[in-house]
Amino acid sequence: MQAGMVVDEASLENLDLLLQSLNGYSNAKIVHIAQVILHGSRGDCHGPYLQAYVKALDTSCCVGDVRRCLAFFYVANEILQNTRNDRGWNSALANVLSKYLPRVCAIACEKHIEWNVPMNILRLPGVWRKDGIFPPEFCDKLQAMCEATYRGQYELQPEGVMRGGGMSMDGPEKDMGREMMA
Repeated sequence: MQAGMVVDEASLENLDLLLQSLNGYSNAKIVHIAQVILHGSRGDCHGPYLQAYVKALDTSCCVGDVRRCLAFFYVANEILQNTRNDRGWNSALANVLSKYLPRVCAIACEKHIEWNVPMNILRLPGVWRKDGIFPPEFCDKLQAMCEATYRGQYELQPEGVMRGGGMSMDGPEKDMGREMMA
């Protein structure tokens, strides 16, 4: 946290309530949550507002609520679109996205959620590459991790049965965001 910065506890509690209520793809709600995070953080991209966001995303990921996770990715996208070329936010969110995007794609595939959820997850790295938010190398690696997960889940066995499996985030990909944005 920046020196002398005081956290507005009421605003942080409001953010927690907003994050808990995020259960759809309402653009107005996504934009509002992103604005609360950006305004409340006052430039401290590693502070309690981002921590609250990550905690809510992690909780949704742990319970396998991929639709809600996708909404959280849309919040991250909104933050990124509003903080273009801000290396602090880009780096902080790169670490979060490189950890959770492939994991949620794997969960979506394992649960056989309607095809549009994993497809929208797969689309995000391309958007960030096209908009110049992240370096192309980072987007390519993130895209490849998500696509490998998607292909691994939907690849057919000789008997025509879906193949299961998942993605472990214990390997080098867990630090990919930090390395790519350094």
